[in-house]
Amino acid sequence: MKIAHISDLHISGSQDRRQLHDFDRMLDHFNTASFDHLIISGDLSNNADPADWSIVREKLESHGFYHWDKTTVLAGNHDLINLEEELRFYNALNPFSLIRKKVFDRKLKEFCFFFRN
Repeated sequence: MKIAHISDLHISGSQDRRQLHDFDRMLDHFNTASFDHLIISGDLSNNADPADWSIVREKLESHGFYHWDKTTVLAGNHDLINLEEELRFYNALNPFSLIRKKVFDRKLKEFCFFFRN
């Protein structure tokens, strides 16, 4: 079994043309080289934006990788936490760790639901 492993795509929206082009090229290569499974281990998005997850999912679908037996997707810190927001807003105005944990848990659940197939 041939497995490809990538991480840290850090997609920043649909205008991130160079990164999206490179991602397309990688997926083309994985198909051409007959990889059996792809693992993406985190940081699909640069700022925890579900719109970026959608872009990644569309790319996986268009290259035939969006199926549980072809691809494993794991969330990274940038997929679950908007780090700039975390540093500025929560730590300054909301120092209670329980509230930050609830936000994190909600985002994790949303990510898992989004990539449930």
